[in-house]
Amino acid sequence: MKKILFLFITLGVSTLLGACGPSQKEIDKQIDDKVNERMQQIENEQQQEKLRQEAQQRQQQELEQQRQQEEADRAQAQREVCLAFLRSMYNNVMGTLMNESWVKKHTTASCKRQLKNDYDYDGEGYATWMIGGWGDDIEMKFVDVKPDGNGNYYLATLKAESNDYYNISGRRVIRLEVYLENGAPVINSYKWVSDIQFN
Repeated sequence: MKKILFLFITLGVSTLLGACGPSQKEIDKQIDDKVNERMQQIENEQQQEKLRQEAQQRQQQELEQQRQQEEADRAQAQREVCLAFLRSMYNNVMGTLMNESWVKKHTTASCKRQLKNDYDYDGEGYATWMIGGWGDDIEMKFVDVKPDGNGNYYLATLKAESNDYYNISGRRVIRLEVYLENGAPVINSYKWVSDIQFN
């Protein structure tokens, strides 16, 4: 009788404990589910962050490409203005017309100093022939002007005709630094790259 009563009490306690809460197996499964849920949440957050960074990177690349294109367009527009200025200068402004007024309007302070230093006559003046390419008893003809591929520099090519005084060959090439100042093209420096030959 005592054994039967013990078994009955034990069975009742087990049943009561089972009714009071989940089993260890169920607890372990709940923990695993929570862990898996959190891991999936972290993975989703990482994926969203990756997509956000990729979108931000694409946007930055697009903005940089746009900036570079705008810069290239501005540089091309400036080259076209400077080329038009130089072609007009060589086609329409002969050496004798490159007077002080023209120099003051179309050259920088640096170029004016250079022109004064190259003036080798008595008194003061500007060596405008250094830009225009003309000289005493020499008539230079404009051939072409083009960018030399280095920033604001342009190469102007001139040739001289043989005359009663000189038998001339070759061409004179002048490297000019030209850029826009307050929207207008100005010459900042010049250098003779090659010169004609007197035979």
